[in-house]
Amino acid sequence: MARALALLPARVQGGLRLEDSTTWGGNVLEEHGAAPGGGTRHHLFVAEMVEHCGLTTWRQNSRIVRAVSDEGVLGPYERAQEVVPVWSHNPQVLRMPKGDLLLFHIGSGTEGLSHPPKMCPAAPHGTTPCREKAQHQMTFAGKHQSQDAKAATRLQHDKNESFPFTFPLHHAESLAGPWQSHEAAISFDVGDNANPSPVVFPNGTVLILFHALNFAIAESVGTDWRGPYKLRSTKACGAGEDPFLYIDQRGYFHCLSHAAPFSHPRSSIVHSFSRDGYTWTVSKTGATAGSEIDYGAAHGKVLFSKRERPKLMFNEKREITHLISGVTLTPECTPRFLYSDGVDGKLPDACQNETMQYHLSNRNPCPGHFDRGFTLIQEVETRATASTHEFAPMAES
Repeated sequence: MARALALLPARVQGGLRLEDSTTWGGNVLEEHGAAPGGGTRHHLFVAEMVEHCGLTTWRQNSRIVRAVSDEGVLGPYERAQEVVPVWSHNPQVLRMPKGDLLLFHIGSGTEGLSHPPKMCPAAPHGTTPCREKAQHQMTFAGKHQSQDAKAATRLQHDKNESFPFTFPLHHAESLAGPWQSHEAAISFDVGDNANPSPVVFPNGTVLILFHALNFAIAESVGTDWRGPYKLRSTKACGAGEDPFLYIDQRGYFHCLSHAAPFSHPRSSIVHSFSRDGYTWTVSKTGATAGSEIDYGAAHGKVLFSKRERPKLMFNEKREITHLISGVTLTPECTPRFLYSDGVDGKLPDACQNETMQYHLSNRNPCPGHFDRGFTLIQEVETRATASTHEFAPMAES
């Protein structure tokens, strides 16, 4: 995939968009035969901000929920279950070779010791009052800091000296749970905003990309999901954050990530590739996707203030079928067809200023309420790719 995704016009109901809260990306797994009439049920795991707050509260209000749809992968979806309580974020669910499930995320599911979840007013829903009210978020964004004492990888002095840290994940036998927490040993400290992205091989080996410190993306490997995980590379994928790792039909490795500089959301999602999963090349053909989203002839194009957290869905041929991402909108640039309190008619010209819109959503200055977001699922035109290679087990380096 060395060019932009062939995104089809987005559907208004595509993904999980709630009037009363913000959600921020995730991934979908299918359960065949579970829907009425023997159809396929789709399970969407997302990060949701509690107490009707917006995205700028993610470091204290985020939890992981499961939503379901019996009407197709695009939705509409309805909340079904809290999977990991506050504080937890950036979920990615992985089906293992034997059918059991792993949930990778950040945060341990324990409320912050210093800062409990922020309370936001009931209206407008899914947004946060002005930035000063959440100023401590920047404190958390400092060196190895989080309101959750168990959110980051932690030094374990009683563990094997070769694997002195652990990170949290959850395991279940079914999509509905119950989900059991587990601490996996790892050889290095990935910090508290690691956003792990795994792939599993038929022999059970798990390869994970982490958004490690200093915006590097590190790669680790474990022969068992329980760990331990060994550092394999500190130069995986491309620069930025939010890596999503996948393998194509030929057995080649690919990564989508949220590209720096972050203030240019029109070109926010980039692609990297590797033949061996160790040496990576950033695609030079431009952005894979961005924050300008086409809603077709009925509504036209809308420039969102952010588009991040890229994840993909595939069919049985390993062809890309859908892009899942988190998107945000500022109040004056929210069309009525997306939210009931949005703008009816033409949006202001300022809505085309991508840098201004990004900073409003990111900083949420007074009076606030610039940080509303939802999880968008957008269909991709499939392009068959000939394949003569089988997936090969990952060898440790």
